[in-house]
Amino acid sequence: MKSNLKEFRIHYSWQQGEFAKKIGISKSHMCMLESGKRIPSLDLAFKIADVFCVNIGDIWSI
Repeated sequence: MKSNLKEFRIHYSWQQGEFAKKIGISKSHMCMLESGKRIPSLDLAFKIADVFCVNIGDIWSI
């Protein structure tokens, strides 16, 4: 699964740890999400998309 999460985070000028804290996960979890080593739960994916005011499909694609 391809992720644009890092690009969205950088566009908003958030550090990895700062954004992780904002959505309630650890920095290491954020790193794995950005690198594609982990796939977010549906709840977490919706939470992240809500922060950026976009659809889940704008951040993750198959």
